[in-house]
Amino acid sequence: MAKKGDPMKTNLFKTLKPYVKGNKMLRVPQVEMYEALEGLIKEENYDRELSVIMPVGCGKSGCIALAPFAFQSTRTLVVAPNLKIAEQLLNDFGKTESFYRKFDILSGNKFPEPVEIRGLTTNRIDMDLADVVITNIHQLRGDKNRWLHSLPEDYFDLILFDEGHHSVADSWYLLKKKFKNARIVNFSATHSRADGLMMPGKIIYDYSVAEAIQNGYAKRLKAIVLNPKTLKFVTNEGGPKTELELKDVIRLGEKNPAFRRSILSSEESLKTFIEVSIKELKRIRRETNDPKHKIIATAINLNHCKQIVEAYRSKGQRCDFVHSSENNRKNENVHRKLERHELDVIVQVKKLGEGFDHPYLSVAAVFSIFLSLAPFIQFVGRIMRAIAQNDPYHPLNQGTVVFHAGTNIHDRWIGFKEFSQKNQKFYGELFPMEELNFSDESEIEITSTVSQSAFAENTKNEEFSSEKDEQKNEKHVPHPSYSDSVNSAKIAEKDSVFSMSDILIVEQTDITTETIPLIDSSTEVLAAIECLRKNNVTGDQAKQILESDSVASTTPKYIVRQNSRKAIRKRVEDFVERELTFRTLQPNGYELDVKHQSKTNQMILESQINAAINQLVNRKAGTRHEYSQVELDLIDSTFEETVTSIISSIFNQIN
Repeated sequence: MAKKGDPMKTNLFKTLKPYVKGNKMLRVPQVEMYEALEGLIKEENYDRELSVIMPVGCGKSGCIALAPFAFQSTRTLVVAPNLKIAEQLLNDFGKTESFYRKFDILSGNKFPEPVEIRGLTTNRIDMDLADVVITNIHQLRGDKNRWLHSLPEDYFDLILFDEGHHSVADSWYLLKKKFKNARIVNFSATHSRADGLMMPGKIIYDYSVAEAIQNGYAKRLKAIVLNPKTLKFVTNEGGPKTELELKDVIRLGEKNPAFRRSILSSEESLKTFIEVSIKELKRIRRETNDPKHKIIATAINLNHCKQIVEAYRSKGQRCDFVHSSENNRKNENVHRKLERHELDVIVQVKKLGEGFDHPYLSVAAVFSIFLSLAPFIQFVGRIMRAIAQNDPYHPLNQGTVVFHAGTNIHDRWIGFKEFSQKNQKFYGELFPMEELNFSDESEIEITSTVSQSAFAENTKNEEFSSEKDEQKNEKHVPHPSYSDSVNSAKIAEKDSVFSMSDILIVEQTDITTETIPLIDSSTEVLAAIECLRKNNVTGDQAKQILESDSVASTTPKYIVRQNSRKAIRKRVEDFVERELTFRTLQPNGYELDVKHQSKTNQMILESQINAAINQLVNRKAGTRHEYSQVELDLIDSTFEETVTSIISSIFNQIN
């Protein structure tokens, strides 16, 4: 049996020199994290346990692959929280399509030797020859585990925990205790677990969400919150309706489990949720001209999950769900449908967790409750992964979170906002809060018609464990606006599952949707915005200016010219559409066809405007692909004058 120090053990993390600094193929946080570890290791004394924080899509797996080189490790143990992530990490360390080969980290044919612990397929000899051992925590669980008993204490000199916020759990603790001299690095997108326990270890590197968006590693995010102007509810014992203003709806939603669950159970509020999320999905699909964008929704439990699925299907959406109670084949089939873009919506109850990667999830509909920030960040992370890489302003890179003001998600979003701004270097409205007014509509009456069984699942169900923790610690103090009308005992939840017997939402009025920014603008930015408004600069114009300034030095000139050409074509089409609408003419009508050439109104306007544009730069028809940037800039700067003259001429002929 090969032993530690045997000549057959190559120790390639010590002898190979990775190409990291100056490697343009690597992402900024990958290089910076490597440099941070290298700098720390040069110090004589440093903490045994360290932490690295970075958002989804920033190259965490690559960081894990680089870390053993920084430590010059003899043998590294990489621990994932589940099998899916372990498989992904094994591929990164593999020799055929490894991270090292893909990103030119190593030249030649020598690569660190990986091995995977899974069941009985791996033996001690395999591990003795390996530079890195990859496994999921379940393979090393329990103090009687065969590997924990058979391996010497100095077998690993470095342990890397992926999703390291789990490393406070008992299983992770046993590993740390067993290999007591090994250095430890925790990698995660968040500092804490769902139960609030903080990830251990000194934070050696922290890459903020704002920086991730600035560099195009993550989508730009916004939250749409459903705000009822007023909300009325009654208790099961009858009595008068209690009316709450929006501020009290938010406050009660933060404090009281029964209240927020009554909102989530209501058929009518569910309907509003569904409609707003679908509307947002359609907007993103329309603006990007890409039908692959999807909604991910999170539910309270299995029956609620099925209710949401049926609600989306009733609106014509292709919808399915995954749940831990379903067999693996069924869940895998849903995953395949998602990957093949055969779904518009996927609904889950904590099932699409760590390791799930589908960039086209762009709208997150929150139909459940998050009692702490960590699981909320994890759920939002499902829609954060960028589609167009390294392009922060690309239309594909936008994501939206939809939730009701009467749940506790408002507080989670504000917490995420604070988390996202930590150490930020990029200031701007990356996470806006927009408002869509529905006040012209008739009142929306919210009457909860869901049966009690729809939410009354087994009290041992793990989905409610965090809710039970909340009930043990929470002491609800009624707000003065409703304390006289409703006994707090009636509002307080009496058991670990939802009961329809406490509160019934009967009415919501003037629902609006509001968009909340995660990252506030600075004083200078706000002043600049006000200046733009005074000079009648539209949002699209400002965006075009900012984007051209930010990419001018890096975008090839031929790309700039092609984009200008596309912009002229789009401007002509938009102008014709507005003009015909203003004059109440149909695009496919023939009122402008005075020469009876079977040309529609749209065809005539577009052809005459394009002819005038060609004449402006002395070009023949059909040669626009040859236009120079100077000619395109001239067309753009004189566009309004050119089209105004043409429109006057056309309509003077028919009057």
